[in-house]
Amino acid sequence: MLHAVDNQTSADQLAGTSLNAISVRIDNMEFLIPQDEVVTFESIPELDISNKSRHSLGTFNVDGQDTQIYCLSDELDLIEHIPEGRETCVVLRKENQMIGLICNEFKALEFTMFNVQKLPECMSQNKSPIGALCVYQLKDSLPAIGKLLTADAISTYIRLY
Repeated sequence: MLHAVDNQTSADQLAGTSLNAISVRIDNMEFLIPQDEVVTFESIPELDISNKSRHSLGTFNVDGQDTQIYCLSDELDLIEHIPEGRETCVVLRKENQMIGLICNEFKALEFTMFNVQKLPECMSQNKSPIGALCVYQLKDSLPAIGKLLTADAISTYIRLY
C-alpha cells in the first residue's frame, strides 16, 4: 500500500549524477543501491531479534551501533517476518544513522553507464522506498531503467509508514 509523501529531496540531489551501485533482489524484484551508501552485508541468522522496534525485525551491531533491520514484501509493504529464501541484509548509511534491509541476494555489477534520474511526478507523490530511477547499461547489454533504493528514501518510507 503506497501513500502520498514527497521523496524528491535526495532524488533532486542525485539527478543527473553518475554513481556506482550494487544490485539487490527482493523476491522477484531487482533494485539498485548507491554503492557509497552501503556499509556492510550481514547474515540473517546473526540478527538480534530481542531488540525489535516499530516495524523492525531486530538489530545488527554495526560499528558499535545497533542498526534496525527491516523487510519489504513483494509489494513494497513493510512486513514483520522474514520470507523464505531471504538470507542477507544490506546495511546502508544515512548521515550518522544506519538502516538495514533484508534481501534475497546482492551482487556487484559492471556498469558501462549509470545515470540517476528524478522520479516522474506520478511516482514522486507516493510513499515509496524508491528514491530515484536510473538509466544504466551493463557490459554487453542494452540500456535499461532501474529503481534506485536510497537510504534517505527507505528511512523516510519507514518513518511515515
